[in-house]
Amino acid sequence: MQCHLCLSISRRPTGVRRFLPVLAAVCVTMLLSPAAVAFSVQGQVFDGKDDVVPAARVWLVQDRDVRQSTTNNNGDFEFEKVGVGEVQVVVLKEGLALGGFTGFLVSDFQIRIRLLEPDTLTLRIINQDFFPVGGARIRRLFVVDGFAVPVELLAEHGFPAARSGEDGLLAFPQLPKGGAVQLSAAHFKYAETFAAYLPVGGERQDIVLYRGLQLRGRVTAGTEPVAEARVSVYRAGLGGGRAYADILSDPEGYYSVRVPRGEYQVRVLHPRYAAPEPASVTLTGETESVVADLKMVAPRVIEGGLRFPDGTPAPGIEVVFRAGEITTATTRTDAEGAFHLTVGKPEGVLHIMAPPGFMTETLADIPVKLGDEVKAAIKPVRLLELPRVQGSATLPGGAPTGRLLISSLDLPYPVWAISDEQGRFDLRLAYAPEKEAIHFRVEHAAQLLRKDFEVDAKQPKPVALTLEPFTLAETPPALAGGNDLSSLAGKPAPELKCSDWFNTQALTLASLKGKVVVLYFWAGFDDSPQGRSGLEEMRALYDLLGAAPDVAFLGVHDETADADEVEQYVHEFGVRFPVGRDAEPSVSFTNYLISAVPQVVLLDKEGIVRQFQTQGRLLEMITALRGGAPKT
Repeated sequence: MQCHLCLSISRRPTGVRRFLPVLAAVCVTMLLSPAAVAFSVQGQVFDGKDDVVPAARVWLVQDRDVRQSTTNNNGDFEFEKVGVGEVQVVVLKEGLALGGFTGFLVSDFQIRIRLLEPDTLTLRIINQDFFPVGGARIRRLFVVDGFAVPVELLAEHGFPAARSGEDGLLAFPQLPKGGAVQLSAAHFKYAETFAAYLPVGGERQDIVLYRGLQLRGRVTAGTEPVAEARVSVYRAGLGGGRAYADILSDPEGYYSVRVPRGEYQVRVLHPRYAAPEPASVTLTGETESVVADLKMVAPRVIEGGLRFPDGTPAPGIEVVFRAGEITTATTRTDAEGAFHLTVGKPEGVLHIMAPPGFMTETLADIPVKLGDEVKAAIKPVRLLELPRVQGSATLPGGAPTGRLLISSLDLPYPVWAISDEQGRFDLRLAYAPEKEAIHFRVEHAAQLLRKDFEVDAKQPKPVALTLEPFTLAETPPALAGGNDLSSLAGKPAPELKCSDWFNTQALTLASLKGKVVVLYFWAGFDDSPQGRSGLEEMRALYDLLGAAPDVAFLGVHDETADADEVEQYVHEFGVRFPVGRDAEPSVSFTNYLISAVPQVVLLDKEGIVRQFQTQGRLLEMITALRGGAPKT
């Protein structure tokens, strides 16, 4: 299957940048270098009636540092001298639901946290033989659309521990009523298990722990043990960008974790040492445990700084060091825009991960050759704003028209946007283009009208466009390695068979007769450029046409992901159109001859397969099937 790169599109952070953590795989690829501690986090806690909540317990977590406070009579709390980086705030008050906030801190910040009516999540932890598992613990929890709770870490600082009894039962009593959570459950005899969606309240729900194999080893520097090194275990192959588990080494440098059979990479980080190359391990089940010892590398230091266009410090910017294709070190700039990166290789490339909306003034990739030096400093790097693509478009006669699709034509990671009701658009690229002249297309939502235009990436200027009519060209030849659905073209589409549905009740193609149907076969774990950009295109088209009475969008997800995982993908990627999880064993994928994702299939209003080679032409093909100009 094909895979993709996830692009994050947001504005320059002014106080906190919100994010959605994926608790099943907490990816820990950096340890922040010591940062200038200059910020404060202030907050006020209210209940559901907007009354202040005094004497509530408050925890602030940054990396693994936990600080505590209590709200005063006005419901206020404050933490001073907080560094740049991710922060988690958790608030607990008896009789009310847990509250909190998760974000990325780059300046002083004030928050309001509301504690709602509580309800209980009741779980039964069992093994694959359906026997109860006593002593299982909740490691991490995330309140959906809310905040993260590092339960296991906070339990060391007075937060209620969450462990199952001998009957396997576990009750979490102070969760928001009517909400939902994601969580990871662990036990020393079993592999960690992630539950992607658990509604709070209602019936008891079972979580199954599977007997994993032991992955163990020791972290050393020379002959000395390294305590509190962070060891992260990553699955190899698809989905390998997320850590399956992470643990800390003990005072003697030893670590141990249980994981399912499979291939993994084991990575280790510690602030005083450089990280070695990841260790590759395979757990086949032929032995109960596999040893992967990790040897930290003598550190070399690279220092530098980043500035915004106005010369002010740029805090919280990610800086990575790559030796060949491997990222060996990562850090972020501190409150003064400075960074301090510990690396183990004398040669490599320093890559500046410019924040959304910005690019580096010169090279984003800076070659580094330390030679025999153990420390190097680079000149401050200045950031520039990314190009803005602005303009408006009218109908051929000059009349205004709204809801147009704007798309890039030659960017490596395509972008899409929708105009306002007057045909005006304003979008900023999410990354720096490699060439100065970049090309875009603006298309009408319901007529075969469009206009291509060029933008100077260095000095972009607003454009005024007039849409022009065009005819639908012949279908291009199939891409090499793509799916060949030619045997289905012109025939009634096979009915879909899905075991689970999301964003909808169960659907059939028969019920969609009279509509142009846009089928999208996909997999949430597909992290290829084609996968991510295809999903973004579908989201944009659904925003454009989702309310049209004669168009239906329908996603079919690969069946190898379980229902909880698919639900997580739907939520994580903001998919609002209906999605079905293919029935096992890949019934719909097989019926449609799908061997690689993503794949779009267009059905006409009679349910006949009409198009499957839609690269760069999906909207015009939909428009033609809705009743636009005939194909030549």
